[in-house]
Amino acid sequence: FSYSSSNGAVDLGALGANSFGLAINNSGQVAGYAVVGNDHAFLYSGGVMNDLGTIGGGVSGSFGYGIDNAGHVVGYSNVSASNTHQDDAFLYSGGTMQDLGLPPGGISSYAYAVNDSGEIAGYYTPDGATTHPFTLVGGTFKDLGTLNGTVIGTISSATAVSSNGLVAGSSTRADGSTHAFLYTGGNMVDLGTLAKTVSRAAGVNSSGDVVGESFWSGSGFHGFLYHGGTLLDLNNLLDSASTGYTIGNGTGITDGGAIAATGTVPGGASHALLLTPVSVSPQTIAFDAILNQIFIFGISPFSIAVEASSGLPVTLASTTPAVCKNASGLVMLLSAGTCSIKATQTGNSSFSAATPVTRSFTVSLANLSGTLKAATGSPFQV
Repeated sequence: FSYSSSNGAVDLGALGANSFGLAINNSGQVAGYAVVGNDHAFLYSGGVMNDLGTIGGGVSGSFGYGIDNAGHVVGYSNVSASNTHQDDAFLYSGGTMQDLGLPPGGISSYAYAVNDSGEIAGYYTPDGATTHPFTLVGGTFKDLGTLNGTVIGTISSATAVSSNGLVAGSSTRADGSTHAFLYTGGNMVDLGTLAKTVSRAAGVNSSGDVVGESFWSGSGFHGFLYHGGTLLDLNNLLDSASTGYTIGNGTGITDGGAIAATGTVPGGASHALLLTPVSVSPQTIAFDAILNQIFIFGISPFSIAVEASSGLPVTLASTTPAVCKNASGLVMLLSAGTCSIKATQTGNSSFSAATPVTRSFTVSLANLSGTLKAATGSPFQV
């Protein structure tokens, strides 16, 4: 179904037994796929669900995943049963499904998103075991790389593209974990996770805000918002009127900041949700400079002064763990070098996230002086 404030929920129907809407544009046109023997991509427009067919003929399937405001649909279609070339990305435009082909070295390709400039994002596989994200502009594929270099078996894919060409997706890393990424300015930025586990991106807007899901040990997946360089748990941003809701996944975000999501409502049922931004106050972090320190074995940890203008608790983390570590507002020196402590405050329903502040200072070894002498009864000479 589709939903609008004027018409409410509208059943789009089906081409056969079942149908699944996956993307919508500003005109209410919907792209997805329906079961017609095999799965076929569809475009719902003007009250009619149109079967877009396939590239490979009647025995193959196709899936529509993205749509722009001109009604162009992207997705992928089976083209053969061969293990060396099974699927190709497509663009449906002007009543024709166009085979977008393959990036150099690819054996299958998959399109997942398209913007109004015609930039397409998706992924391809060069060997059946590895995937790389791509963008396609003017007929030219660009491999966006991965968070794990060119290692065989790395799974990396692009799932969203903004109106100005920012791309979001996810990639496995060298340690085997999967992290969401934002591709901007020619660089793939690792967005991290909420609990050092897994994150996957589903949507991005023109400001570089990304939404998706991240696994939270003990409570399943939580929806996230990446904003201002910080990964935020959407559940920590809900206002008091949303008590009892748990956001499991952010699935899309508009340029105005509205977020489509899925989650559980009071009572435990799973629902599709719309999260609407509300006005929040800014906050800053006051973090005093830290004087240079002298390192002596056995020295006691020392406290540092930091606070947020909102009064919310500030999180401190050492970014130089070989030189210093911190806990409970105390800093413990471990060796000589430069110690850097980062202060963050991620905000809540009343305050926006504060700009992180980092303080660095030099740790020097103590210069000890005096005369060494052997202990009484020692067999050693000094």
